[in-house]
Amino acid sequence: MRIKFLTKKVISITIFPLILTSCLNGSSSSPTASSTNTVNISGAFGNSYSYNRNPILEFIFTSAYAGFGKVNNIIAIPVSQNYVAFEFAKKFNVNSDGTFSLNLEKYIVDEQGINHKVSWIMLIDRSDGKVDFLSIQSNNDSLINFPVGDFSNNNFDLGNIENIGDEGVSNISVNDLPVNLDVESLSNLVKFDDIVKSAVNIYINNYNKPQDEWIMNTLHVVSSGDYNKINTSYSIASNFEGYAFHIHANPNNTISKNFSYICKNTKILELYPSGTISAGGQAYDSNNPLKSNGSQIQNRTDGGQECRSGNFYIRKDSNGDTTINFITGDNKTQLANTIPIPQGYFELKLDNQVIGKFEYSYSLPLTTDGKLKLPIPSIKLDLDNNNRVLGIYVKWYFYNEDTKNYEEITNLDSIQWLIPVYSIHMNDFNGITTNGNRLEISCDSIPIQNNYVDIVNDCNFNGEIYYNYNNEDKYSLDDVNVAIKVYDNEYRFTYRKP
Repeated sequence: MRIKFLTKKVISITIFPLILTSCLNGSSSSPTASSTNTVNISGAFGNSYSYNRNPILEFIFTSAYAGFGKVNNIIAIPVSQNYVAFEFAKKFNVNSDGTFSLNLEKYIVDEQGINHKVSWIMLIDRSDGKVDFLSIQSNNDSLINFPVGDFSNNNFDLGNIENIGDEGVSNISVNDLPVNLDVESLSNLVKFDDIVKSAVNIYINNYNKPQDEWIMNTLHVVSSGDYNKINTSYSIASNFEGYAFHIHANPNNTISKNFSYICKNTKILELYPSGTISAGGQAYDSNNPLKSNGSQIQNRTDGGQECRSGNFYIRKDSNGDTTINFITGDNKTQLANTIPIPQGYFELKLDNQVIGKFEYSYSLPLTTDGKLKLPIPSIKLDLDNNNRVLGIYVKWYFYNEDTKNYEEITNLDSIQWLIPVYSIHMNDFNGITTNGNRLEISCDSIPIQNNYVDIVNDCNFNGEIYYNYNNEDKYSLDDVNVAIKVYDNEYRFTYRKP
């Protein structure tokens, strides 16, 4: 659920190929009036950034500026749990000596007048077309999502900032942060905040547009656990299966307007990867894109329409929203499985016209040895003596790069900023002989702290479904999956009957 806030700022961004230039129009009033609500973060860019450009000297001595970042400004964007509040984005200038000062709020206020504690991500907008993330290093990791709402004082100096990869890294330590967080909470913030980079895709593609024209990219990631174990013990869903590219367009987006033409194949939708990826035994790259494959339009019982063919699917809902799956994910053998995902923008084109750019590599954060860098569930079924499913026990784990083992996250409050809720779905794909209908049980919006999901109270299901049942006179649990959504990306952890 998205939070609606009281005060909005107008964001205007001009985008050229691989270039983002940002500008905030009008005054920027604070979401709340109290001065105690703000924190001032200062710092200075070092030699790896060029911050005092002379256009005449730059024209004459081009080589003197080669390889420098040439910082234009800093764009700060607040994050409240799993919601990126772009309407409160703020632009800050960088002084001619490379210094900067950012005045950021600890809280923003929603329509009901409720304060929401926020963290902030800071984008370094460079004139050479690159965008870096302001960060603080911590051992072999870095902090990108600054927990300003938990700062214990109102002034903090980041010191000297130097460019490393796609980050502008402070020379101070995470341990120097003046925050009211326990060690585990701060550690998990550092460990899991890489995924917040993916939120930049929303910012890049929907600049200065009304929301009904927005386009959103979703990476649909699938990982699996062992179905044969969950009746007696926990099983961590750590077996990476692959991913699919899903795109969502609001009613007035050009994709939604051209739904029927895409289904009729009179207009072609294409996704051009930035590098080579493999999906379903085929290779795709910038010369061989994933393509739409239309078919007869089918009416849905909910008032929407859809068409599908092969591994392509497009659906237009009754409200005009449109969903596109370049890889459906119905069959895990068709999923893309190239890791890491190639860096750089994947280009979405409609009839050879670019209508979107997505940096998908940010949506699949991986450890140095290729493990998913997110909390991962482990489940065990609660069964009666006849193997009827009563509920599901859930634990959460992370991969420790030092020990090479999965370790339990015992303080679930420490990851609530990333995963406030999760969902569980149970399926019987074949149904029973009395009605022939498949069964799907949905248990939605479960708080991350809940380690037991009751099939009656949490899933509103009063029937019967049985684990590993092979006859068709009762519902059989063919699949159970745990799903989380992080900054519009979907991660599904599935346990499917062999």
